[in-house]
Parts: sequence; structure tokens; C-alpha cells
Amino acid sequence: MVKQRPLVVLVVEDDQDCRELYIMALERAGFVGHGAATVAEARTILASVKPHVLIADYALPDGTGADLMKLCKAAPPKVCILLTGHRTKNVNATGFHIALRKPIGSEELIAVIKAHGAGR
Repeated sequence: MVKQRPLVVLVVEDDQDCRELYIMALERAGFVGHGAATVAEARTILASVKPHVLIADYALPDGTGADLMKLCKAAPPKVCILLTGHRTKNVNATGFHIALRKPIGSEELIAVIKAHGAGR
């Protein structure tokens, strides 16, 4: 039996507590978690890590979730989840697969990842 590699998730969220909570929950669920607080930090991580899943806040200190999608254009993650405190009506215009309205619990977030084909 071949052991499968864990899925890699990049969480881009400027709220440190939320980011750390999501990463901790993802790692407990068997994922490999990486975190960034800004578009610039995410760019640095994306230079060496190709995540299977991107979870991103829309409003970041130095840009938006849409800016992140542009960074991932060459090798887009399998599942891209936008987190927002605003309406989620135009999610397709951002390039994300799904938008979730904040606040969202870590268990619900993991369930969404699995439901969209990135989980085992």
C-alpha cells in the first residue's frame, strides 16, 4: 500500500488568532498547514510551496484575495476558498471556487475542503 502525502493548505488571514486556529485544526485533521498574514507573505510561501488548497480572507492589509488568485494562476490550488465578512454573491469573479461568510468554525472549514474534493 502506497502512503498518500497529506494535502497542503495555505491560509492567508490577517487575524493572527484565526489563522493559527485554522492551521492547528487543519493539522489535527491530517493536512499540512502554512500561514500568511499578507499577500506579500503568501507570495514568499508560494515561491516554494504549491498548496492543494488556498483559504484566503478577501481583505488583506496589502491587497485582496483576488490578488492572491493572480499569484496562483500558473499552478492554481485544487480548491480555493474565500473568507469574507461581506456578501458572497460574486465569488466566481474573484477566481475562488467557494466563498464562506465569516465567522466560520474550523470544523466547518474542514468539511467544506473535503466536500469539494480536496479531502480524503
